[in-house]
Amino acid sequence: MRCGSLNTEREKKCQALRFRSILTYSQGVFVAYADLLIDRFRVLLGWADDQPIDGEALIGVLQRFRPDGTGLSGLFDDLPMGTELAARLARLYAVAGDSRRPGGGQDAYFLVRNPPRLDPDEAAEAANRWLTALADLANRSGNDDVREILDPLPEVRVLEGLAPKQSKSDLKTVPLYRLLKREAGEWSPSIASEDELSQLLGPAYYFAACDWALRDYLLWPIYAAVDDQSDPFAHYFRLWEHGAKLRSFSTDRLDIYLPHEKGQAVLSMRQV
Repeated sequence: MRCGSLNTEREKKCQALRFRSILTYSQGVFVAYADLLIDRFRVLLGWADDQPIDGEALIGVLQRFRPDGTGLSGLFDDLPMGTELAARLARLYAVAGDSRRPGGGQDAYFLVRNPPRLDPDEAAEAANRWLTALADLANRSGNDDVREILDPLPEVRVLEGLAPKQSKSDLKTVPLYRLLKREAGEWSPSIASEDELSQLLGPAYYFAACDWALRDYLLWPIYAAVDDQSDPFAHYFRLWEHGAKLRSFSTDRLDIYLPHEKGQAVLSMRQV
């Protein structure tokens, strides 16, 4: 099925239908891949053959292979997207695999404790590209709710300093914050909805850092089997690996906070 540009409602419906048709085919293929990974996890974890393994059972498995993840070598062998899945997991360990806290003890999640500095203009560009890619993904998958929140795209502001906390009331009053905090994390997996492979890996990937966008960066090679466009989450990972924190107190602006020792200052402001 071939669709034109997304300039008309008819073309948008065509693209959404294409998503569904590819998804139906992909689900059957992913079942076999998931069964292969389950067998490999049994060996890696020393679990009995009759012990049930699903996504919930694998929560916390990535933490067991810190700091470098080498114990997971070969996990994705023979999968067509296996090389890229392994490469992304290796980046996670390289950036945040060391769980040691400065004062002693261990981090429960993958945290970026000593991020390299990111140029503020590069941070603004990464954020803008991520938002643009999310909006494009919403268009192609026919998600009107996400598309409406991201049209027009919010202004991006980059600051240095400690990111302020957001309140629960912001989830009700700031649609952009609600989208990035909750709704997008529920929507993006629907690209590969109900496929066995992303369901198996998704919970462990999410609880690596309680971060849906990081999860989807790690899972994108699976999603790409359905959506052959460029990866929208690579731009998010660039922000995450540099310790950036995202905040939104109004739907027309996204604030990116970069680590800085000297307090808070507005460094860059861009709008697409």
